[in-house]
Amino acid sequence: MINTVHLTTISNQGGIFLDKYTLERERRFSLMNTLMDRENLDALVFTSSAVQTDEVAIKYLTNTGLLARRAFAFFKKNEIPYFILATQDEYVNAKSTSWIPYDHILLGDPVKEAVQMVTSLGSGKRVGIYEPNSLPILIHNELFQADAEFVDITAPMTVLRAPKSSFEIDLIQQASDLAVHSMDYILEHIRPGITERELLAGADGYLIANGAQELLVMCVSEGQHSFIHKPKNVAVKDDGVLVYSCEFSGSGGYWTQLARAIFMKRGCEPEVYQLYQAAKAAIQRGAELLRPGNRVCDINNAVLGYIKAAGYSAGHWAGHAMGADLGDGMPITSECQVEIRENMVFTLHPNVVSGEKGIFYGDTYLVTSNGAINLTAAYNESPYLEDMLQELSNRKQMQEPNKSTDKR
Repeated sequence: MINTVHLTTISNQGGIFLDKYTLERERRFSLMNTLMDRENLDALVFTSSAVQTDEVAIKYLTNTGLLARRAFAFFKKNEIPYFILATQDEYVNAKSTSWIPYDHILLGDPVKEAVQMVTSLGSGKRVGIYEPNSLPILIHNELFQADAEFVDITAPMTVLRAPKSSFEIDLIQQASDLAVHSMDYILEHIRPGITERELLAGADGYLIANGAQELLVMCVSEGQHSFIHKPKNVAVKDDGVLVYSCEFSGSGGYWTQLARAIFMKRGCEPEVYQLYQAAKAAIQRGAELLRPGNRVCDINNAVLGYIKAAGYSAGHWAGHAMGADLGDGMPITSECQVEIRENMVFTLHPNVVSGEKGIFYGDTYLVTSNGAINLTAAYNESPYLEDMLQELSNRKQMQEPNKSTDKR
């Protein structure tokens, strides 16, 4: 077990961490020790950059999102990890955000420090490393010169951390609530003639003002509506469709995604509306299988199978997991045989295509023993702008009594 004497006396951010941080830190360290026991490892080496989909290892272990440079962490079995930063700004950021003890946060050459720590274990030790195949070649070569047997732990670690703790679920729910509020913003500002860039610039600003950290907010308002992209200088048409995809990490660094189609005028784009209905029905089929005991591939086969049975084409996957990084290392594909467990989180977002027409739609779900809970449940009933605006008005009216109660 971890030496909890060290853990309960960590004093970062100007004071003792709240109990929930201490408990979550101990839980993650315990999981990593469990991983080392199962894989017969003496230590773990983690490295990440600040690039989306490449940051989960460091963020998960240290509770710190990197600013720009690559960092390393070294975790000897049953001891406190070391967190190694390359620059002064990253070092200061880690000191203020990480739950690693101050004296285990180091400033130096991360690769050289990691090699020295591996070497200190003694000759021929087994050292686990996360995503070694994604390492830049020069870093890979320098690290693997250490006298150790390096073991790829990507798959077992991804599975081990897939069920989320209450701490993580709360962060994902907070981000999901903000995603819904960003949709509120879109509905309040969308109008014929506004460009994709103008609309999403405002949405980006709204998200950042409310604590969002990393953004992958995209849309499409012309052509085939199934493949989103960065906003263009294209005006929204009065009889067109805008697909808005809000994917980001919240203030706690955990990701979510909501994707909606907005039909500007009732009855517009009837072929696209049929694809929208197919996407919703396909997602419903997948959500029904988001139960412990099923496999991730079952979800993919249900979603894409429905789309193809309806006579349409589908993208290459039905979505992905969600967590400390974009996709959380687990795509929803026909090849993924991972068993679904309670408290895993997935985003279902199929692409539905028919010739030159298409649609993209999605929600983020929490797996429970009683079935899936939609964490981004809003604006699911109708895609027509006037109906969505009415739902927005109704939601605001429901929130007003709560605000009045809070003031009293």
